[in-house]
Amino acid sequence: ETFAYAYDEEAESEHIDAFEVTLLAGTMSGPSVSGMTTLKRFASPRIVALVSLTFIIVSFSLVVLLPLDFASNIIVPYWNKASDLWTGEHVVMTGREAARGALADVGMKESFRTNLRKDAGYLVSWGGSAGWTNVLFTQLKHIHLAKMSHRIPIILPTIPHVQHLALPAGQSAQPMLMSDIFDFPRFSQSIGIPLLEMEDLKGPSIARGPLEVEREDPRGTITEFPWETLGCWSLMQTSQNNTEAPWFFEGGRMKLDFTPMPSSVLMPEYPAPYGLAALTNLGRLLEYHPQDSIAKFGMPQVNETEVEQQRMWHPGWNLPPVDPENDIACIDAYLYYTLPTDGYEGQQWLDREDDDANTWMRIGTHLHWRQDVQDLADQYIRNAFGLNHGERIPPYISVHVRRTDLMWGCKNDAGEIDLDCLSPALYGARAREVKELLLGAGVDIGEHIVVTTDETDPVYRAALLAEGMTLIDHGICETADIYGPWWPTILDAVFLAGAAGFVGTEGSTMSEIAIRRVEDWNGGVTAQVHQWDRLRS
Repeated sequence: ETFAYAYDEEAESEHIDAFEVTLLAGTMSGPSVSGMTTLKRFASPRIVALVSLTFIIVSFSLVVLLPLDFASNIIVPYWNKASDLWTGEHVVMTGREAARGALADVGMKESFRTNLRKDAGYLVSWGGSAGWTNVLFTQLKHIHLAKMSHRIPIILPTIPHVQHLALPAGQSAQPMLMSDIFDFPRFSQSIGIPLLEMEDLKGPSIARGPLEVEREDPRGTITEFPWETLGCWSLMQTSQNNTEAPWFFEGGRMKLDFTPMPSSVLMPEYPAPYGLAALTNLGRLLEYHPQDSIAKFGMPQVNETEVEQQRMWHPGWNLPPVDPENDIACIDAYLYYTLPTDGYEGQQWLDREDDDANTWMRIGTHLHWRQDVQDLADQYIRNAFGLNHGERIPPYISVHVRRTDLMWGCKNDAGEIDLDCLSPALYGARAREVKELLLGAGVDIGEHIVVTTDETDPVYRAALLAEGMTLIDHGICETADIYGPWWPTILDAVFLAGAAGFVGTEGSTMSEIAIRRVEDWNGGVTAQVHQWDRLRS
C-alpha cells in the first residue's frame, strides 16, 4: 500500500515559512506460498508428468506462436547488433523491439509511409523547439493521446534549442532520438502500445548518440530521400485565431501542412484567442477519422475558405498543400498547452489523481532511462562522492536550483532584485529539512547532497558549496565536449531522479519531473523553494 501526506512545519521550523514536502513510503508483500507444496506432496507421478508435459507445450506455444501474431508474420533476416554480422537465421521481427506489431516492413525507405501497416492508425507529433523537459512533456502527451485514440505514436527527433543548451554562438547540435536516452522496450511494454520513431520509417536521418550502437540497414544505404508532405491539425490556429506556416523536418525531408482543429476541442472556460484544449476532447476527435468524428460529435466543419487564405500566407513551396488524413493523423506542438479534461484545475504534472486523463500517471512514470545512460550518470555521482568505479552509491539528496529565467519573480516594489529570493541559504535549509525527514524514515544520507544549477555566477555557486552541497560542474568535466551539447542537461536530469530526497525550484518543469521521479521511482521525500520564501530572522 502506498500512501502520501503533506508535512507542514510552519509552526515548528526555525528556518522557513510556508514549508511543505511530500513523503511517499510504501510496503510490498509477496503472495502467500503456503500452498505451493500441495501438488508435490499429494499428486501422483502420472499427474505430475501430465502437468509437466502440458507446461512444456504451452511454453513452446508462447515462445513460437505468440511472437508470430504479435509481429504480424513479417519474416526478415535477423540483424545481430552485438556482433554486427548476419546470424544466417530468419526470425520474425519488425524493427526495434519497442516497434513490434507496428510495422509492415523494416529498413529505411524513400517514403515514411512504406513501412506502415494498412490496418493500423498512427499519430505524428513533435515537441517543437524548447527546453528539453518541455519538449519531453509534449512527447508524453503525444504518446498519451495516441493511446487514447487507439493509434500508434510516431515520434520525431527532439530539435535542439540553442538557448536552453547554452550553445556558443555559431555552434549547433544534432536532433536527438528519445530512444537514445530512454528504455523504449520497457516503456512500450509498460504502457501497452508499440512506439515508432521516424528512423523506423525513413532514415537514419540524424547522427547517432554517443552511447548508441549504430543502427544500420543491412539492405543498403539510401543516400537521397525525396521530400514528402503530411497534413496536420493545428491547435495553435484554433486556440489563438492565427495562422501557422508549414513546418519543415529537414532530417526526414518532410513538410507538414496545418489545418485548424474544430473549435469544440477547446475548454469552454478557455475560448480563443487564449484557448486551451482538453486532451480528452482530442482523444475523442482522433479516435476515428477526424472528419467523421466531427459529424458524430456535432463539431463544426473546417472553414475551407479560411484555410485557403491561411495557406496563401505561408511561404511558397513546390509541394501542394494537403489536408489532414485518416490513417496517419498529425497534430502540432501546441499539444504542450493542453489540459487533461474540461474544467480541470491544478498542476497537471504534480497531480496525483490516478485517472485515465493523467498523462504522468498513465505514461510518464513508466519512462525510465536506458541502462547505459544510468551507468554514465552513476559514474559521475561516484566521482563527485569520491567513490571507486563500481562502488555502491549511497542514498543522497539532489537539489535543482533554477534562477536565470525565474528571477522576474524576485523583484521588489522598486523593481530591484531581492537577494534573499531563491538564495543558496534557502536551498540549504530545505535540504536539511528533507534530510531530517529521511532520517526519520530510516534513511541516512550523511553529507551526500548533489546540486545542479543553471546559475553561472561563481559567488552564488560558492555559496551553494558552503551549504554543504556538491556541484557537478560540466564545464570542468568537459561533458559537452566528450558527449555532445545535449548531455549536461540529460545527465543533470538523471542525477536529480536517482536521489532519495529532492529539493527543487517552484515553477521549473525540470524540478516538477524530478519530483515525480523521486517520489514514484524511489519512494522519496521532495520539497520546493518558492520565489516568496524567506529565511526567518
